[in-house]
Amino acid sequence: MRIAILGAPATGKTRLARDLMRHRPDLHVTDSPPLLRALPGRPHADDAMLLELRREHLRRHDLTLLTGLDLAWEHAVETHAGAHPQEQADAWLRAVLGGAGIAYQVVYGSGPERAGNALNIISHHQDRENRRSCAPSPWTGSCEKCSDPQCEHRLFTGLFRSPAADRPLP
Repeated sequence: MRIAILGAPATGKTRLARDLMRHRPDLHVTDSPPLLRALPGRPHADDAMLLELRREHLRRHDLTLLTGLDLAWEHAVETHAGAHPQEQADAWLRAVLGGAGIAYQVVYGSGPERAGNALNIISHHQDRENRRSCAPSPWTGSCEKCSDPQCEHRLFTGLFRSPAADRPLP
């Protein structure tokens, strides 16, 4: 399974990637995929063609995890607009992912808790994919008269109708 991990600066992406690979060797984890190099303020961040190539790289992953902003931020720096740089980066990432139609799950917690939460998300995603691939096909049988499922429904509904329902009202 291919997993992309992204998030604002200093949100534990590398540690989470390391923890996931330690717990699940069958995972291919991309820590800080190319999209992160397009964060505002970086060289060529506004280049639309590069941004699309980076989105395309993300689409090749089975699951995208976005690290939450719940870890302590060590740099008490705010931008001229008063917004925290982590919050700006997180908002930008969410907008880019949403605009590209890339589904993502946000992972919260610190240390082992965060890794456990990510593993739960991965397991849930795999279960959902397995159910999708193993889902039984809809019934396509036919009744003996016409092969119309609606007709068969009416036939069986009639068999289970109560005798009182067939009597006329006084």
